[in-house]
Amino acid sequence: MIKRKSIYSKFILMITYSGVILLLLSIAIVTLHRKQAKIIFEKSQSAFTNEINSLFDLKQRVMQQVILDYAYWDNFANALNNNTTLEWIKANITPILQKYDFNYVSVYDKNYQLLYNYNSDTLNIPNVTNREVLQRLSKEKTLTYFSKTKSGFIKIFSASVHQTNDIHLKQTEPNGYLIFGKLWEEQSNPEFFKTTTSKFSTIEKLPEKETCLKKNYKKLYTYYKFKDWKEQHIGGIWFIKENYACRLYDQISLYMFLIVLTSILIIWIILRQSIKNWVIKPLTLVEKIFESEESDDIAKLQSSSSEFSNIALLFKRYIDQKIELKSAKEHAENADMLKSQFIANMSHEIWTPMNGILGFTELLKDNSVTDEQKKQYIEIIQSSGERMMMMINDIINISKIESGQEKVVTSPVSLKELTKNILSFFQLKSVNKGIKLERSQDTPEEDIVLYTDREKLYGILNNLIKNSIKYSNEGTIRCGYKEIDNYVQFYVKDQGIGMSAQAKSKIFDRFFQAETSLNRNYEGVGLGLSITKAYVELLGGEIWVESEVGKGTTFYFTLPNVFIN
Repeated sequence: MIKRKSIYSKFILMITYSGVILLLLSIAIVTLHRKQAKIIFEKSQSAFTNEINSLFDLKQRVMQQVILDYAYWDNFANALNNNTTLEWIKANITPILQKYDFNYVSVYDKNYQLLYNYNSDTLNIPNVTNREVLQRLSKEKTLTYFSKTKSGFIKIFSASVHQTNDIHLKQTEPNGYLIFGKLWEEQSNPEFFKTTTSKFSTIEKLPEKETCLKKNYKKLYTYYKFKDWKEQHIGGIWFIKENYACRLYDQISLYMFLIVLTSILIIWIILRQSIKNWVIKPLTLVEKIFESEESDDIAKLQSSSSEFSNIALLFKRYIDQKIELKSAKEHAENADMLKSQFIANMSHEIWTPMNGILGFTELLKDNSVTDEQKKQYIEIIQSSGERMMMMINDIINISKIESGQEKVVTSPVSLKELTKNILSFFQLKSVNKGIKLERSQDTPEEDIVLYTDREKLYGILNNLIKNSIKYSNEGTIRCGYKEIDNYVQFYVKDQGIGMSAQAKSKIFDRFFQAETSLNRNYEGVGLGLSITKAYVELLGGEIWVESEVGKGTTFYFTLPNVFIN
């Protein structure tokens, strides 16, 4: 037999497929993000490189203009032609170091002989120019290059010296040569390196792969090469700067990805829980109801969505109908059993007094019976007749109650007088049995006039006191009442044989006595307490019993507190 997949597994499979599709979509988005990040990096890298080169060019143009201003100076040219003294050079050329923040200056005559060489006091910069450089300078008129010294890389700005009338430095031969040097270190150029807003590192040799540091998109890298007068690479500076554009893009992308991922996860959880709560659980409950028909499961299903709630109502109706049918069947069976019990009980209750009446009536015919015996026989006949009359009254009363013919006739009733009369009525019977019958001490002395049906209230107390005397062999029976909120609570308490918890649950059922062993020792058809309960309910009250085997019984009942003080 092929095992079919459950709805839950199908839903989970559908959600899983959706998750896989979303995952593939996420991978595509991540791939696109990497490409976009690379484009942003390349643009930022190009802009950063142009920025650094522009800063270098700007700095060099300023320095180049300074040396041209001094090289295009008649006094300086004349001084070189006239073999000027060293003092003149010191006085006019040396201030350049302080004024323009150069670190090195040297002067050569037109025969390439060094006339003056000076550098900053804290630096040890040797002669950075040789004859070959000067020869090239004599041809090119200006020359800019880097040179490596013990103090670091120095930028050399050099120019041949000419008269002012040689504007382009090409019409006349050089009168000499002027060399300026600027160390390209942070200490010598703090403002310049601060302007770059980046970290830097000076190295002597370019890495084998210039792009080896460019793999991290979060930083921008550019390398500025230092070339000597032969255009050969002798070192350079790495400039490193945070790639804020890529970082911001990554952060935004990360946040978006987390938001999308969280949204997908939340949607998945919500869908899963929704399907579980709205579909799977109700279907599981339906299956359980089919198996067990538990009312709790039906109540749970009824609290589900409207569709399953309607199904729960159908189940409830089905169960109710099933219970009703079962109850009707049990009721019919009980009615049949009660009918048999009633007939058996009634035959016994009728046969016993009738046998006494007929038997002792026959004995009265005997002329040899004494007057004392006749009196005794007549009392037995009278007692048997009263017993039959009480039984007939109980049957009539219960019939009237069940047929709805019993009416309530209200009138003012003095509770003090009523209880006094009924206690007086049973006083002799209780004394004969050795039982003390009294009014309870906590009954209020002030009379209460209750507006109710006198006969039914009397019948209720009559049945309860009679029942207590019947099932008591000694002790005290107390009858009383008290006001509680909107009710008057009556009670009859005895110290008789008591009853079990099972008996208490059936004590107000019709013919209950016929279902216990007490029918062998106590007379009656078991209708008294059923009539009592019906009367209490007709008068708008409630009755209950408290009892313990061997310790006695207390019957309580309440009537609405409609009274006149």
